[in-house]
Amino acid sequence: MIACVDTQYFEDHAATGVVLFDHWMDRLPVKTFRHQLAGAPAQYVAGEFYRRELPCITAALLPHLDQIETVVIDGYVHLGIDQPGLGLKLFQQLDERKAIVGVAKKAFHSADLAIAVTRGQSQMPLFITAAGIAADEAARQIQKMHGPYRIPTLLKLADSIARENK
Repeated sequence: MIACVDTQYFEDHAATGVVLFDHWMDRLPVKTFRHQLAGAPAQYVAGEFYRRELPCITAALLPHLDQIETVVIDGYVHLGIDQPGLGLKLFQQLDERKAIVGVAKKAFHSADLAIAVTRGQSQMPLFITAAGIAADEAARQIQKMHGPYRIPTLLKLADSIARENK
């Protein structure tokens, strides 16, 4: 199973939207849920985004890890050759047993390992990085995910679920 995850931050908690599906081209999920982590989230620090987001994603995925083969995150796996991003930290946290695919919307100045992918009619690329799966294979899979727009349907759904202010 594949999991798309995205986390949003609120004043007193963080919420992670999770979308589980079987195949890269699926239009509909098998399951969706929202996991809340109580308490004020850590402050954002450039280049250390993982410190803020990793606890949220790990807590959300933990009960479902036996079903998941690949996790798609909103962000980078590698920020540069010697600079791990959120995805690499998640890969290590999961004992390097799950493939992690990073889908970033903005170019990071040192992310020279990222593969630019355009989808739909958009001229703005997504930047794909990966661990546990070849980056070019990850880019092909993101390219063929369902949806006519820049952001694949199920990744956008994870974002929407996380944004629900409950």
